[in-house]
Amino acid sequence: MCIGKMFKNSVKLWCFTLFCLSISTAEDPCRDYVELDNWKRSVSNGDTYQLCDSFLVPGWYRVISKAGQEMPTECIRGGFRCGTTESIWMNGTFPDAEEVNNVTACASDYHDNCCASSYDIQVKNCSGYYVYNLVPTKSCPQAYCFGYELPCPIGETSPTDFTPGCKYDACLKINHDEIDDWRRSVANNNTLPAICDSFLKPGWYRPTSKAGQFMPTECPVNAFTCGTTHPIWMNGI
Repeated sequence: MCIGKMFKNSVKLWCFTLFCLSISTAEDPCRDYVELDNWKRSVSNGDTYQLCDSFLVPGWYRVISKAGQEMPTECIRGGFRCGTTESIWMNGTFPDAEEVNNVTACASDYHDNCCASSYDIQVKNCSGYYVYNLVPTKSCPQAYCFGYELPCPIGETSPTDFTPGCKYDACLKINHDEIDDWRRSVANNNTLPAICDSFLKPGWYRPTSKAGQFMPTECPVNAFTCGTTHPIWMNGI
């Protein structure tokens, strides 16, 4: 906030305005940053998506991808990782809380040259996450790497939908078929034509009929129910 006496003289007012601007608060990279959300930058990603950061706008970035937010600190040998040909890693250490480290970012190529080209960047510890002051790459395809995780394979899930801990889940729509047939209701005693599951494909199923989704847990009194002559019930809980 600027405190002072307003001057009538236009020249003095101009100088007073300059004084006000000179004490404005500096930007904080822990609050003023651009988000990067691209799991293909993961070191574990070996496809040839060919990310390239030669057009990257210089400035502070925060990585929010579920693949991980940390830039690798070991040489990525052989290239062709992180969705690019020459994978960029951090030849340095992460700073303590609220501190900034000046580090070298190295691009490792497919000839096992760990630092085929290098860049001067910065990293700040924002007490819970990191921000990186990045610069554009000199050539393509080169890209900065972040994290080591990958999306869960199709049909598997985890708390983050990324590795680790991916497991098969029958509740995923891709892992089960739907059965929408109200005639399977215990209240239906019409057996013409009778339903028969002898040709049913083994696997997981989800009933979606408005008649109900729960298999009965008590023996049907009348055998001619559920649209068949031998209704199947669940002896269990």
